[in-house]
Amino acid sequence: MTKEELSILKKINKEIEQIRKELNSVHPTMMPVSDTVLGSLPYFPYTEHPIGIAGFDNTQYERTIKRIQNRLNQKLQELMDEKDRITEYIYGVDDSDLRQILMYTYINGISQEQIAENMGISRATVQRKFKEWMLSAK
Repeated sequence: MTKEELSILKKINKEIEQIRKELNSVHPTMMPVSDTVLGSLPYFPYTEHPIGIAGFDNTQYERTIKRIQNRLNQKLQELMDEKDRITEYIYGVDDSDLRQILMYTYINGISQEQIAENMGISRATVQRKFKEWMLSAK
């Protein structure tokens, strides 16, 4: 796996967060509908006259919401699959230090200084191990 492939993990996480927010706020506008029927007063004289009826098409509204949710859920699943693929690669790295460096860099998104501090090693060691991995990953 290349650095470019791992770098998209940050973008995937942001897109997943954005899609989840969008899923929670799906509220398309309801379609107003109207019709006219003939009716009369309930008492004499029973004179027919048109009566206007207005409302909203719930069926169309529910279909629209379902379609939007399905599309967002499908994209979310694709992103989650890609995230899992990248994460599995990182967890599959044999060298414990390198695995932690990759996790901190691509999953947690922290700087090399913070990685070195968290791992109790020098920043130069973090840089060296990362550079060795980049050269071997090409």
